[in-house]
Amino acid sequence: MEFHRSDQVGSGRISRIGSDRVRSGRAGRRGIFTGAHRAHRRSMVARSYRELVCWQLSVQLRDELIAITARPTFARNFKLCDQIGDSARSPPSNIGEGFGRSDVEFRRYLEIALGSLKETENHLDEALARNYLTLSEHQHFRRLTKRAYLAALRLLQCLEAVSYRTNVAVAVFDLIRPVRPVRPDRPDRPDPTRSTRST
Repeated sequence: MEFHRSDQVGSGRISRIGSDRVRSGRAGRRGIFTGAHRAHRRSMVARSYRELVCWQLSVQLRDELIAITARPTFARNFKLCDQIGDSARSPPSNIGEGFGRSDVEFRRYLEIALGSLKETENHLDEALARNYLTLSEHQHFRRLTKRAYLAALRLLQCLEAVSYRTNVAVAVFDLIRPVRPVRPDRPDRPDPTRSTRST
């Protein structure tokens, strides 16, 4: 099935027909990549790790969790505070460091980030069991952790697909774009980029 879509990314525009992409706009002929070669010229476009959705969501998770651990009741559990702080800092750090390395190493760092997000999820369950978090706070952090995990997983899958040179059309707009912070006690809004069909 052939399709055409143009997405504005930074100062350049990406046009995609099927699995083929044509770069145009002010960015010129010089490509913008992820990883050491910035993943692959025909697969994704990113100037910085800060543009990656998985990094943005991981940073939001890190900052909000560190603020929560400053509560007196939470702060008294030094071991859990250290564990949840380390696991929350790991994903954005590994995504940022891996972005500046080779494609193979970038995939490895993404795998580490995924593991750290699952570890953070486990610590959240313990914090709820010890009444350090309310149920609504726990649900908010679980939702945020899941979104960061899925974004990192999709990026990893795209990098793996490119490494085997498969003709996979990567949804660049879903991987690289500014994201709105996940607000507590508020369900996620539907993705405006996805069209819905009425039955």
